[in-house]
Formats: sequence, structure tokens, C-alpha cells
Amino acid sequence: MKTTNSGNEMADLQRSIQENTARVNDIYKYIGKLYYEQAKDSPSADFEPHFKAVKDTLDKIKQMEARIKFINGIVVCTKCEMENGVKSSFCAGCGTRLPHTFTADGANRCGRCGNVLNPGQKFCGVCGAPSDEKAPEVPVSPAVPVVEEKAPVVVDTPVPAPAPVEVEKRFCPNCGMEATESDSLFCSGCGCKLD
Repeated sequence: MKTTNSGNEMADLQRSIQENTARVNDIYKYIGKLYYEQAKDSPSADFEPHFKAVKDTLDKIKQMEARIKFINGIVVCTKCEMENGVKSSFCAGCGTRLPHTFTADGANRCGRCGNVLNPGQKFCGVCGAPSDEKAPEVPVSPAVPVVEEKAPVVVDTPVPAPAPVEVEKRFCPNCGMEATESDSLFCSGCGCKLD
């Protein structure tokens, strides 16, 4: 009978040791994360390699998350972090050129849609463009102001009620592309500021 009680007590003590060890490890993780956040810009020499490893790993995670979004048709602006459609060349929020339209990462990308091309790939797997197709040059033309002609007002005749107002379509003054979003500040095709 005495052995059973001491066996139960020993099992309880071992379980309690495991729980408390796990708690201490959680506290160590919290302290480490807190220290990293506070000292990431100027770590002491002992911690530099560890801080670099954390930063590199977080950057890899961010790149993988961005790739998942890209596969789902979304490109995140590197400046304002607004989500844009994959066919956009410039951010609709701030006008910054979107990352999939240039090869800053060294990847060979499709000139039409920005999809990453593997070595030896002859056509883009997303849009079908030949792998040697370059992004088209967007011609820059001066904006031509539109002058509306108004009919003269005759005082003797009553003025008819105004016609219902239709939502006005907006077009880029540079490339003529229709603005897809009513609140876009920049053209998603060429990046020109919309009026």
C-alpha cells in the first residue's frame, strides 16, 4: 500500500516538474522575443549571429507569404502594404511600381504578368506569354484637357430639371485605361496619377 502511494506521489511530482519546466521555457521564449524586439537594431556582439538568423528567417517567412498571395492573384505593395491585383503594374494606393514587375530578387520573370519563370521555361505558365517577351513600353503622352461646350441659357424659357447623374467613368490621362476602383489614386496600368 505504501508503494502505491509513493508511486502516485512520484508520478505527480514528475508531471509537476514537466509542467513547470515547460512554463520556464515559455518565459525564456518571451524574454528572448522581448529582448530581440528591443535590441534588434543594435544587438550586443554575443547575440549578433542569433539576431541575424531570426531576421533572415522572418524575411523568408514574409517572402513565402507574399508568394502565396501572388499565387492567389494578389500583390502587396512594398511601400504602403496595400493589396493590388496581380495584373497591376503600380500600386493603386501610392503609385509605387509593384515588386512583381521588376527583377530585384534576381528571378527571371514574365514580361507580361510578372510570374516567376524557371530556367529553360519557354512560355509563362500563368498567361502563356513567350519567356523572352519583355514588358511593353508605356508611351507617355501629355494630358489633353477636355473642354465642355455649354449651350447658352435663354432667360425666357424655363430650365428643365437636371437629368439623373450617372457615375462618371474615370480614365487614365496617360494610357487611357479605365480606373477599376472608384477610389484609386493611381492608374493600375501605368502608375500615372488619376484626376
